[in-house]
Amino acid sequence: MTQQKNIAWVTGGTGGIGSAICRSLADAGYQVVAGYNNPEKAKSWLEAQRADGYENIDVAGVDLTSFEACQAGVREIEAKYGPVSVLVNCAGITRDGTMKKMTPEQWDVVIDTNLNSVFNTCRSVIEMMLEQSYGRIINISSINGRKGQFGQVNYSAAKAGMHGLTMALAQETATKGITVNTISPGYIATDMIMKIPEKVREAIRETIPMKRYGTPEEIARLVTFLADKDNGFITGANIDINDDGTIKIYGATREAAQDAVTRIEGIVAEPEVGEIYDGRVTRVVDFGAFVEIMPGTEGLLHISQIAQERVEKVTDYVNEGDMIKVKVLDVDQRGRIKLSMKEAQLEASEG
Repeated sequence: MTQQKNIAWVTGGTGGIGSAICRSLADAGYQVVAGYNNPEKAKSWLEAQRADGYENIDVAGVDLTSFEACQAGVREIEAKYGPVSVLVNCAGITRDGTMKKMTPEQWDVVIDTNLNSVFNTCRSVIEMMLEQSYGRIINISSINGRKGQFGQVNYSAAKAGMHGLTMALAQETATKGITVNTISPGYIATDMIMKIPEKVREAIRETIPMKRYGTPEEIARLVTFLADKDNGFITGANIDINDDGTIKIYGATREAAQDAVTRIEGIVAEPEVGEIYDGRVTRVVDFGAFVEIMPGTEGLLHISQIAQERVEKVTDYVNEGDMIKVKVLDVDQRGRIKLSMKEAQLEASEG
């Protein structure tokens, strides 16, 4: 449905996902204001939007980590276009590192940019939304806010906190015509992902049941759906838009998870706890290695305690492509398989 004089502020609007969101909302008739933190990039980005016919997209540089700057930015948007009726919090950064090595500065900058900014923007628009008895707030989180991610305690905490804010604010505004929702993308084909070495990128892709990355446009369509004025009965929700093989069975019982593992595309054999299988190492990471149990599913092999910090120690034991024997130790509530190479080798040699 085409919107009339609805103003959408998209933080992080010049990024990969943000750009798709801005275009999708503009196509739906919104006046879109894209946030940025790089003036030169924003200038060339806006020129590209204009060249593609998007006259209803503009940019605004706002320091999202500053409450005062956010309030001033919202006042400027209102003075130029009108009150903000749709807020999309899409800005985010990473500063990865294990807890043992993470500095307070790495923690602070991610929490400030990814979580404190959400308070700053929401607080800056909530009064005008309440005055209008209407508003849509959409927070772009991450699947890592649900499941965590090695080396991302700061990012995972911020993204989990984002949905906590969503749920609480949704309760405060449920009777005021304002909806607040979270979207949690999985692996999306943005410039950041495409800069990863091709070999690593392919290894990640092979873990995705659909065998492809999501697109920014798929995220954008969901944002536009949630932003529509006719969608007023969805609030406080976290909508996962990913295909990483875990959310499909999130929160399931152990028995259901083990059954669900067999239903993921490409899996043709159910791994039995205690059995020994031939396996192929698909990728090696800091904390172990992922092994495809032939001919079907994949599990995480913890190789050594030293491997928690030093990937080179992992490669002393296995390399990508190695064929090894593994024993299935357990299948957890999300269907993830725990493996042991040492026990499998021992039992295989004894047998």
